[in-house]
Amino acid sequence: ANNGETIYICLTDGLNNGEYYAIRIEDNEGPTVNLERGDIRSNSITVNVVAEDQGSGMPENPTYNYYIKGPNDQDYKLISENNPNSTYKFTDLTAQTTYDIKVTTQDLIGNEGEGTISATTPEFTFEQGNITIGNIIWSEKLASVMITNNTENQMQYQVIPKGEEI
Repeated sequence: ANNGETIYICLTDGLNNGEYYAIRIEDNEGPTVNLERGDIRSNSITVNVVAEDQGSGMPENPTYNYYIKGPNDQDYKLISENNPNSTYKFTDLTAQTTYDIKVTTQDLIGNEGEGTISATTPEFTFEQGNITIGNIIWSEKLASVMITNNTENQMQYQVIPKGEEI
């Protein structure tokens, strides 16, 4: 039976009918979507999705729509649509900010379910040893130095000519 159809059942001896039964086949509820916080950094939040459907069931390869809403946003912004991955990393976020995250997906017959979660990015911290500076090496009046970033964060640098300011 298709969604919304009714099955009628009756026992019969071929001549006489007994009691009738009617079973309505209906699934109007979307899947349950649970979100778990994964890795949270000062500029990113990772979420893991677990979606289950007690009715028609979930597709073999479900897809997910990932949304985010910052403190100054009125509505959620769609960041990734029809994504086949149940783990997603929101990037380019601001430190010490609370974000609302929403994920939607559909069951086998198209009922949509959604899950939401809030997460706050921590303060960006810098500790001694995050950057290693090697010895200055001179060659033909030019100096070079090896600077190593010992973190997962991006490193930026700028060379300032003598007498100028950053």
